[in-house]
Amino acid sequence: MYYVFSILCAVFILAVSLDAEAADPTQPGFKNAGALLSLGQDGQVYLASGDHVLHCNRDGSQPVLGQTSPSLTGATANAQGVIAAGHAHFLKNVTFYAPDFNVVGRFTRIGDYNFTAPADVAYGASGDVYVLDQGRDQVVRFHTDGIRCAVYQIPHELFEDKRFGYLTRFRICEATQSLYVLDWQHLRCFAIDSAEFQFTPKLKWEIDNPGLCMNLSYGYGGFDVDERGILYIMATTGEEFITSYDQDGKVLKKIPLQMGEHHPVDPMRVLGLRVSRDDVFVKRQHDSELFLRFSLATGELRNVATLPADLTAIIPTPAAPASMKPLPPVKSRLGIPANRHTVLRVLFVGNSQVNCVRDIPEMLEEMSRSTNNPKVPLLLCDEVVVGGVGLEGYWQNGLAQQRIAAGGWDYVVFNDIVYSFGVTSTAKFNAYGEKFAEAIRKVGAKTLIFATADVDKHREQHPLMYKDALDFAHTHACRVAGAGMAWLKAWAKEPTLDLHFTDRAHPNALGYYLNACVLYAALTDSNPALQSLSTCGAASKEQATMLQHIAWEQYHEDRNNEHPLK
Repeated sequence: MYYVFSILCAVFILAVSLDAEAADPTQPGFKNAGALLSLGQDGQVYLASGDHVLHCNRDGSQPVLGQTSPSLTGATANAQGVIAAGHAHFLKNVTFYAPDFNVVGRFTRIGDYNFTAPADVAYGASGDVYVLDQGRDQVVRFHTDGIRCAVYQIPHELFEDKRFGYLTRFRICEATQSLYVLDWQHLRCFAIDSAEFQFTPKLKWEIDNPGLCMNLSYGYGGFDVDERGILYIMATTGEEFITSYDQDGKVLKKIPLQMGEHHPVDPMRVLGLRVSRDDVFVKRQHDSELFLRFSLATGELRNVATLPADLTAIIPTPAAPASMKPLPPVKSRLGIPANRHTVLRVLFVGNSQVNCVRDIPEMLEEMSRSTNNPKVPLLLCDEVVVGGVGLEGYWQNGLAQQRIAAGGWDYVVFNDIVYSFGVTSTAKFNAYGEKFAEAIRKVGAKTLIFATADVDKHREQHPLMYKDALDFAHTHACRVAGAGMAWLKAWAKEPTLDLHFTDRAHPNALGYYLNACVLYAALTDSNPALQSLSTCGAASKEQATMLQHIAWEQYHEDRNNEHPLK
């Protein structure tokens, strides 16, 4: 029986894969047939496809098409019309776009290395953003300024075929503090009423229907949750009704939709469903039909929105840094423990030395929350991180200046490309470092230079890189975190200690942890070895203790070297 089921599944997967080729999110341009439907809090309907987002009025009038970035997995907007778009594959971020489609912010704290996350993105009524980081079985909640305020760990079921335990979509209703998560077997409703920053939500109820959930996960039919927490499901291709469920998971009623000639038979299948107020929006696989709009009360077809043949996309023109209007910092205390009175907001500007095998800002936040000393400042981090980009590249593309200009930072941490790659030089480091240091001073923040380790074959570069950082610090009154020098101290104690990843160019988990300890000490002015800090799953307790002691030793060396005797 299982063998037959496996064959049927394989055939079904192949058919859907072939059917979904036109909807491939990695392909450029706007392909309406496979576009992903959403509703914005600004009252607009949003469709995302390839590297374009289209939005229009609820009746389909006044459509606006804009170019964004590749690999779109969905897009929506807040009440002010700021678009939040999920980008998967190598980008794996949520990017915020202004109405002119220029970038005004970006959230990169998504750790799925399967190149599929984020699978979904949504705004809550509070204005917070939610994103499905399905590779780590979690939904991350963050403010528009990029600061995480909650992480919801979704229980993961193990199946012989891992796809069938994978999270695929979600919906949020802040009014009822409910999170609805879809996987290949279940549609589950969780309570998210805990004040903890990171926790496993309590299961309230579930629909245990593998056939239904597999269809929904593959893109047949759709589901949505309204402002009251009522769930609506359009189950399969051939149905002309939606089923509603109350907040306890009990079926309320079936709502017939007067689809008439728009009956959703293959290949005109339903790709998405959205419900808002008295409107039901149905997206079918169609080259020119944007969506069907029905009355929720009567099921009457109100109008059919179509794609104008001559619609031209807006191509954003990057604004000058001085004219950028970045999203401002949020003062919400959601996720901040009541006994932590001092909070430091830290922005990282860097490359894969910050976020590759592990994410240093995330490690710092985990360590900060685990301390047994509540007097130590709590670290809240954001990052502008693109692999292979140094200070020169960031200054030219303007994104880092934009995040800095948003203000509200206590520290901005930056690092350059490691020197042995020949991409940068001391002169360029000084020239562009000075530009950034000035931008950081303008917003009242302090500069911390992250002096990284080099590739495995160039350990002799560590002191030279450190000296450049110190020379810059002397001139510009900055602080230094000598991570590369801490690596040398670690090797002096344990010569066989491996801190490099298999590519021998990036840190491994242990190397990232040592870097995080050095940065933690520099940011908090506290000894990490005295605080029972989390090991972040990167080191044994004994290794962590040794590295924490080394970091504190490096802290004193850095402070002494920043202010040499005259």
